[in-house]
Amino acid sequence: MEYDSGVFPDVDGDKFYTYPAMWAKSTGVISGYEDGRFGPSDDITREQMAVMMYRYANVLGLDTSARGELSGFPDMDQISGFADEAVRWAVGQGLILGDGGRINPRGTAERAQCATIIMRFMEGYGL
Repeated sequence: MEYDSGVFPDVDGDKFYTYPAMWAKSTGVISGYEDGRFGPSDDITREQMAVMMYRYANVLGLDTSARGELSGFPDMDQISGFADEAVRWAVGQGLILGDGGRINPRGTAERAQCATIIMRFMEGYGL
């Protein structure tokens, strides 16, 4: 893959994440913000993490039909429209179990939480 500054205008060609970001964009795992930026220094939210994992599962051709019941989470109405299906899948797949009884969709996904979600993904699909 060759560096293309047009993929994400805020991703320089010499960063450790340059080519993974370009690959993720090319496969549809990530799309970036509406203005075309990637936001490499931005915190990732829990709903963004769910979306990326959902899209990645689809890229791999895995079964993404699981859907969790969100009515037990008092903040379920805070899930963004773009993330609703992915969050329901992540809950149904057992990747996201909640955060103190809430989904906390727009809360920051800390590094340990991201690692846990990835581990659950790998174990859940036997990867």
